[in-house]
Amino acid sequence: MKDISLSSYRVLGSSSVVSPVVCIAMVAMLVAVPPGYAAVAQTEMAAPRPRIVIERSDWVHLQTLRAAGGKLLADYGAFQLWQPPTSGSVLSLNTVPSSIVPSSATSLDSIWLRAGRYVDTRTFAGVTRNTDASEAVLPSRLQMARTAAPQLALLQFIGPIKDAWLKEIQLLGVQWVAYLPNNAYVIWADGATLSKLDDLAQQASAVQWVGPFAPAYRLAPALQSAALSNTATESVVTVTVQLYDTPETVATLAQLQGSALRVVHGPWSVLNFINLTLQVTAGQLADIARLPTVVNVEQQRQPHKTDERQGQIMAGNLTGNMPSGPGYLAWLQSKGVPTNPAAYPIIA
Repeated sequence: MKDISLSSYRVLGSSSVVSPVVCIAMVAMLVAVPPGYAAVAQTEMAAPRPRIVIERSDWVHLQTLRAAGGKLLADYGAFQLWQPPTSGSVLSLNTVPSSIVPSSATSLDSIWLRAGRYVDTRTFAGVTRNTDASEAVLPSRLQMARTAAPQLALLQFIGPIKDAWLKEIQLLGVQWVAYLPNNAYVIWADGATLSKLDDLAQQASAVQWVGPFAPAYRLAPALQSAALSNTATESVVTVTVQLYDTPETVATLAQLQGSALRVVHGPWSVLNFINLTLQVTAGQLADIARLPTVVNVEQQRQPHKTDERQGQIMAGNLTGNMPSGPGYLAWLQSKGVPTNPAAYPIIA
């Protein structure tokens, strides 16, 4: 019998080597909920809640896990998500089971953003990190506190999302805005509903973490730098602003159109979003990203034709006023490619 102490495993990315037997993802045990989100992200880690993904057909190790005090969190049919015993327990396994699937710490406890950044959800407030796991401190102008009004927020589940979880959360009044990896959504909910989600997270339900969808996450990375530069009030940028379509969006559109230097295009609708292209100063970007229904702000670039037809025209390969091509057909024939259609039978 081989005894394996669960307390010996550490989060992936640390200096220790993770055992191949069981790779455990550590997740926060959420602390008491303050009235709103903290202005500055907390960096201390809460007590970990480990999880194991194991094949459902592996009855031997499932029974061992259950007997040792493990807790079944979710059943997906082909595999199950388990919370193993507390860190002081010992799990006895006869062999190294191939049915226990490694579950990376950065997969279950991260919400991925753009430019390699992610939200580390192992603390109540959450920590925005860079690809190298270093903390990315959000400027105060690109943070946002929770309010009582409807707002955008982030919600992460404990594992791969089940339809039943979505239905249960939707009954609370949550609207699903957009999926984010891993196992997370941008949601639309008021402050009271977000407090209910906080309670669910503390109760070790399917909800793992709830936090702000900060203005920093809504701005494209290049625009974040522009918004905070010393020349922000002087630089003019053309941006496309995407808003979640709610009754509040009408007033937001009017505010955006009234404050812009110029309305370039729109507004127009795409699915449950409304887009608007504006010319603004870089100094306005942070305020735009802080508007309640704004989901995304991207820099608008003038489109340029770069297709093959244009390339031949620019190269001067013309017969009269029509592109003549680069001699591709002649090249194919030189390689022995037949020109007889009968050589290319159609197989039904």
